[in-house]
Amino acid sequence: MAGHRDDDNHEHRGHDAVGGWQLTVTVTDPPSDPPFTFKTNTLFTSDGLVQQATSVIASTALGIWIATGQDRLQATFYIFRFDSEGPAGSSRVRATYELVSKDRIRGKASVDQFDPDGRFIQTLLNTMEGTRMEIVP
Repeated sequence: MAGHRDDDNHEHRGHDAVGGWQLTVTVTDPPSDPPFTFKTNTLFTSDGLVQQATSVIASTALGIWIATGQDRLQATFYIFRFDSEGPAGSSRVRATYELVSKDRIRGKASVDQFDPDGRFIQTLLNTMEGTRMEIVP
């Protein structure tokens, strides 16, 4: 079934990635000078959901993730894109992440972009790195 997670095979509860992360994303392909970067706030939940808000004009991303090891995970999530005219299409993000330490994460993503009618436009490649969110008193 599409979108189904087999929680018996992919344990999320207790995975070190569960929680909120602040990431810097750099588009590596197509290259630009200076490189195009943006910020995201990303949340991995203990039941295998991922949610992401970005500093670019896009909807909140929603998707799912699975543990591929104690320090690794894979996620797929979907975003609606906008421009000054309104809806500009959508993106499907296929990402892999590695926990560098308890509070640091890095990863890579392929971002498939589609026009408003769902036709494929291009694939962008990104790298990302960031830190775990903390309570600020």
